[in-house]
Amino acid sequence: MSKRIFASGYFSMNRVVELLVGSGHKVFTGYVSEIEGTEFIDFGFEDTPESVSLIDGPMAEYAKPIIGNLTLGGRNIATCTEQSMAGVVRWFLSVGFKREHVINTMNSIGHLDAVVVHNDHDIFYGTVARWAQRKGIPVFCLYNGFSSFLHPTHSGMLDYQLGHKYGIAGEYVLEYINAKRIQVDGVLTGCTAWDVYYEGSIERRPNTFLFNPTVNYDECTTEKRDYAFGNNLHPFAFMLRPPHTDVLFLHAFAEYQKKINPEATLVISLRPYNLLGDNFIVIAKSLGVKNVEVHLNVERPFNILLRECEYFASGISTVIQEGVVTATPTVFLGGKEPAPDFVRSRDCYVETILTEEAIVEALHYATLNKQELTEACKDRAEYYNYGNDGKASERTVMYMYDVMEYGGELVT
Repeated sequence: MSKRIFASGYFSMNRVVELLVGSGHKVFTGYVSEIEGTEFIDFGFEDTPESVSLIDGPMAEYAKPIIGNLTLGGRNIATCTEQSMAGVVRWFLSVGFKREHVINTMNSIGHLDAVVVHNDHDIFYGTVARWAQRKGIPVFCLYNGFSSFLHPTHSGMLDYQLGHKYGIAGEYVLEYINAKRIQVDGVLTGCTAWDVYYEGSIERRPNTFLFNPTVNYDECTTEKRDYAFGNNLHPFAFMLRPPHTDVLFLHAFAEYQKKINPEATLVISLRPYNLLGDNFIVIAKSLGVKNVEVHLNVERPFNILLRECEYFASGISTVIQEGVVTATPTVFLGGKEPAPDFVRSRDCYVETILTEEAIVEALHYATLNKQELTEACKDRAEYYNYGNDGKASERTVMYMYDVMEYGGELVT
């Protein structure tokens, strides 16, 4: 029997939506999908550019402390090309009124048999999820990333604690759930956002290092000027990683090129809504980096660059797991001092403390031990991504069918 399903989560949801539509179900999406047979629900949110060069001018001092506490939910500020007090006020008003607006829009769709989101505590996705939950509609949450074991049980992140149905990425997440003593309704499916990594192969560019910086606001000073600089560290991590982690890495990479590998190319992948935009290339060069290129996610997605570059470095624990899944020799920018294993697989990535000397050593170690790291990644991939076969979306859809017809299965 055909079902009516609302799904939103963009790239992490594409294969799931394809399978649902292909099986004859009516699928409404909260984003413009290229999948034929879907119906876009326009929530009336303003379209904004993917990035902005920097925040400057008289509004900067007002915007800085605000943006410092925002993640992707602040994109209406982060992506405005001109800042004004009115713009900041509009953003706060939009947050206040967005919930009611989302609810009214969801009510207009009519009967739904299920809702699928990739995040159930975001301003938008969370409102949709809780609207459906109150109406007794099954909510399926398919995270496209998950937390380190260092994340506190009670914090701003509500992973796996909202009573929805969860497609669980792998044994790593089960261990996380058990460690936090959370009772979760869900099954092991693998990560649907990672199915793309199994779709053919991409030739690696020799001697290329992909760097995935953080997102939120911080400051960087060069000889010529000050910049708004990305910083997406969760509050709990500030005890381990300073806000200028990205600057430290760029300094270190410049030293690595100068002393060890002058032909190395640094490829910087900017996450959506990064404040710096193309200015990142100016900053990198100002800090001494040679052979550097910058890609906006909308132009060259991270999931392509990760398979295209020979090595990977980042301070974000979720993408370190993607480095393992794609068998990419990876350097993890861990903390100011040695800390407990962030993602429980130090045998298949290189973890460094945050000093220039240590980062240079880690980059060199990764190149010298490329083959060993690659094989260790292959051995460990299924720990993070159940099945390790690119079929997470298929398992997720089968789980959805089971819940809609028969009820769920409890994971303990």
